[in-house]
Amino acid sequence: MGFGFRKSFSLGRGVRLNISKKGLSVSGGTSGLRPGIDGSGSGTRAAIPGAGLYDEPRLSFRRARSSRQQQAEIRRQINEKQAEKERNRLEVKEFENRIKLLKTVHMECTEPIDWQAEAVKLPPFEPGLPGPNERGAAIDLDNYKPSSWDRLFRKEENKRKILERKVVEARHRDQQDLREWQARTELAKGVLAGDLQAYTEVMRMEAPFDDIIDLGSSLTLEMDTDRVEVAFQARPEEVIPDTEKRLTAKGNVSTNQMTQTVRNHIYQDYVCSCVLRIARELFALLPVGQVLIHVEEGFLDPATGQESRETILSVRITRSELAQVHFESVDCCDCITSFPHQMNFLETRGFQPVGRLGFIE
Repeated sequence: MGFGFRKSFSLGRGVRLNISKKGLSVSGGTSGLRPGIDGSGSGTRAAIPGAGLYDEPRLSFRRARSSRQQQAEIRRQINEKQAEKERNRLEVKEFENRIKLLKTVHMECTEPIDWQAEAVKLPPFEPGLPGPNERGAAIDLDNYKPSSWDRLFRKEENKRKILERKVVEARHRDQQDLREWQARTELAKGVLAGDLQAYTEVMRMEAPFDDIIDLGSSLTLEMDTDRVEVAFQARPEEVIPDTEKRLTAKGNVSTNQMTQTVRNHIYQDYVCSCVLRIARELFALLPVGQVLIHVEEGFLDPATGQESRETILSVRITRSELAQVHFESVDCCDCITSFPHQMNFLETRGFQPVGRLGFIE
């Protein structure tokens, strides 16, 4: 509460225009007690008529400011809720993509290598002569003409040294290209000759199974001139998730234990997809005619309590047979059954141990 001074002018019908140090305001009411509104708030004035003095308890706009703060808080909560829903959506999408990846391992493959073409590929330039990179750098050096600016600030010598250094660097690049051509040509000749060391080098250089290994599985290869035998350790406990995630109608993440039947089917799809991928990679990189793949899984022996690795799928695939498969639309499990195979899969119990196939002699 405080005292102030004002001058007012009647506007008729009890309405007054008030002038004070705070600006203009309009008031109305009976003499001595008038409610008023001005630029700083609203209030009820107790005034001494004719004296120009009044005592005024101010009613501030805190209610309005509080409403704006509430509005801002509501907006913040909405934004947080929207951000939470987006995080939830991405979390579920990540889970769904993981499942899709497990079922589509076979869709990716290294581009097939034509080792016949690699073996007769011409060198990048004639050995003993300057290569293309060196020739280009030498032309730049020969064509350099110092500008008046270079002469004025004595930059000519430094620029020539830079261009000369670029010629040397270009020569090194040409020699590196030539060495790589020579190594590739020798490797191609070794592959065509059935050299197992060349086969091993191709596997090392191309690393075709890295993404399968990244998923949690592993494999070993035994190579012969015209065939490869693979032992593939699937490791479902590391690869297949135990829970599944869904997005509720309210945008929350629902996490539930995955049923054993669902888990078994995902595992079967993964195993069959990997088998096709392994065969594709081997036929793309090596000139072999047969691939024999044994999928292994650990089983607990109830009699001894020890885990032993058992074969759960054995498949023999030839190059000509695989060439007939349309991978974009194939069902992996159905595709595997089109090749000579051993597999015993039960929906409720999953894969069961089976015997192994052999090569066609």
